[in-house]
Amino acid sequence: MTLFEYLSAAHTLILTFALTRALSGAADAIRPGRRYWVHLSWLGLGVAFCLFAFWALWSYVAVEWTINRFIGLLAVPALIYVYSSIVIPSDPSSVESWRKYYFEKRLPLFGTGVLLMAAIIYSNQFILGVAPMQSSQVTLYGALAMFSIGLFATSPRLHAVLAIGPVIFFTLTLLEFAHPGSMAQ
Repeated sequence: MTLFEYLSAAHTLILTFALTRALSGAADAIRPGRRYWVHLSWLGLGVAFCLFAFWALWSYVAVEWTINRFIGLLAVPALIYVYSSIVIPSDPSSVESWRKYYFEKRLPLFGTGVLLMAAIIYSNQFILGVAPMQSSQVTLYGALAMFSIGLFATSPRLHAVLAIGPVIFFTLTLLEFAHPGSMAQ
């Protein structure tokens, strides 16, 4: 077993827990009369984070590993798990209003999003050596700004506008990740 295989097992296991958490509450989050489309947008982004992080892992196959790079790599799925745990609580059936839940959890959700974007940027630039102005990094800067605005915004209208951001982020990231390992090229 190579070191990359060892690290990818840990990376994948954490992402599996995050994806399970996000999907386990999806049925409750979309239940009529309780759902809130803004919350669903951020839930969808959590699922997308899991998929993109798994797909991006192949870019790290040729990295020379150190403890700092190991921590930098695993920080991303760990933060995705935290994000999923915030967007979907341990007992999603107990949530009576996803709108109310969303605004109660706004600070930890968007704070985790800020940390996650910073961890991805760090991982891409300092582990993979991706240029700071490469198009995928510019997309991440936009997501970092989106999470930063959401962290400080209290207006439901502004949050409704921000909820369009995950769709834009998903689309741009999908275009960037056409092939496995595309970040390392």
